[in-house]
Amino acid sequence: MSCHDIGRGMNTVTRKTVELLDEGRITRDVAKELIMTARNGVHWCDGNEYEAVAYILQNRCGCCLEKIEPGKPMYSLWDTDLNYNEQDRLFERTRDSVVASYLCPKCFDKVICEFMNEDTAGEAQKKYIEENVDPDKRVAMETPSGPYWNRVF
Repeated sequence: MSCHDIGRGMNTVTRKTVELLDEGRITRDVAKELIMTARNGVHWCDGNEYEAVAYILQNRCGCCLEKIEPGKPMYSLWDTDLNYNEQDRLFERTRDSVVASYLCPKCFDKVICEFMNEDTAGEAQKKYIEENVDPDKRVAMETPSGPYWNRVF
């Protein structure tokens, strides 16, 4: 059984980090490092990494941290047609550069092409996702809201 409270708590760190980034008070690299630290922090209490990054999960690229306009395409690394072992290697290889699984089209192409060592792999995976994943799950959303993700302490 996982501890959701630590994920929610670490998500407040992610939220503040994004606010500081948007205000220009920290750099993108520092923001990624802080978000990665929050994501890893959930392991102190059997938490879930996705809960620590829920604030950005479907509205910012998990690689470049650019805010994605609602309705614009995003692609999740979980939605590829890679088998379990390949996905595991993908996440292990990108652990230090990707802080959340949803990426903008440009970063998705870069990550997938580098991982598969093939120039057209990103486009092929995007096509697969577009044909097999619910369209509502492939577009950026408004900033998550609700009692868990936007709680201010």
